[in-house]
Amino acid sequence: LNIKSITFHPKFSSSILAVTGNGIYRTDHSGQDWYSFNDGNTDTMTNAAAFLTPQPSYILAGTADGVISFDNSLPDLVITELTGPTSAKTLENIFVSSTVATLGGGFAGSWSYYDRVEVNFYLSIDTNKSSDDALIGTRIFDSLPIGGSKAATTFASIPTGVRNGIYYIIGVVSTYGHITESNTSNNTFVGNQIQIGNQSPTANAGPDQTVSCAGSNGAAVTLD
Repeated sequence: LNIKSITFHPKFSSSILAVTGNGIYRTDHSGQDWYSFNDGNTDTMTNAAAFLTPQPSYILAGTADGVISFDNSLPDLVITELTGPTSAKTLENIFVSSTVATLGGGFAGSWSYYDRVEVNFYLSIDTNKSSDDALIGTRIFDSLPIGGSKAATTFASIPTGVRNGIYYIIGVVSTYGHITESNTSNNTFVGNQIQIGNQSPTANAGPDQTVSCAGSNGAAVTLD
């Protein structure tokens, strides 16, 4: 794509607008995923775009037909950071760290807090959230300031039935319909990979080596 300009959210640098020859694209996860952000605008001859500051209630775009605006005044919840351990075993307790932010302008009038923002964490064999992903933990925020963010460390557990292998830790932020968001396509965030189960022991070529193997009752095995 022919990228004409790039602009960052005034508070959260993980949210980026890229103006291209095919219109505006947006990411809210530091480029992890991009989606078209034209909001019905069919004029792809856009030259520049920017978040209105200091409160990004609107996004402005300069096109061949003049300046147009996109309403960004509703709440827009995203996960900006998500990390967990790189290995664990079934039924083991782990801790997952995450940060949730509100990118939109938020409520008008007297409303100043979101009610019951919930983040669920899953194990997935790929980077796509699906119904068969294993739920490992939940974080509930009773209040989240408009235009702000909150970080938390969540207690999680690897459930029985999860097979040994490599998974992705995925977070999904949701309000379960309590709040109307301006954008729900950015509610999922893919974190790091995690190895579930014991890794197979490996040995380098060379002299005899002794390794401990799980399930061998502590016996030593010599490899030639």
